[in-house]
Amino acid sequence: MINNKVRSSNTPIFKKETLLLSFNLFLYELANAYHTSSWYSNVKHSSTEKLVIHFFKILEFNCRKEHSVKFYAHALNVSTGHLTKTIKKVTEITAKQCIENAIILEAKILLQNNDLTILHISEELKFANTSFFSTFFKSHTSLSPSEYRSRLSSH
Repeated sequence: MINNKVRSSNTPIFKKETLLLSFNLFLYELANAYHTSSWYSNVKHSSTEKLVIHFFKILEFNCRKEHSVKFYAHALNVSTGHLTKTIKKVTEITAKQCIENAIILEAKILLQNNDLTILHISEELKFANTSFFSTFFKSHTSLSPSEYRSRLSSH
């Protein structure tokens, strides 16, 4: 299903995002089926699993305004070292990398709206200025925000 969605995309620049979005939607549907099934109530999560699940829930709602591991560790009542070690054990990337990936995804979503200026987006994502935002974005995507937006418009 996901492969068909990617193949049907006429815009090569969106293939990666389409694949990621389709996979995320699949995971949400799978989680919903898991949650609503009758045997769900008997499942016990380990403390590690609970911590990771709670981290991603908090990240989902706060990634636009909170960029530090310290914030998430404090919200979860654990040390930054413990959070980073636990997240890396489960996801194979650090908590900071998870946060950065979430910020980049939010930035890409916001950049699709041509009515939003780069300044507005950098403020929305709580960067000190557009220069910091542009440097951060380019270091993760190899494109400046303007270049990324330009590629979106040209396809």
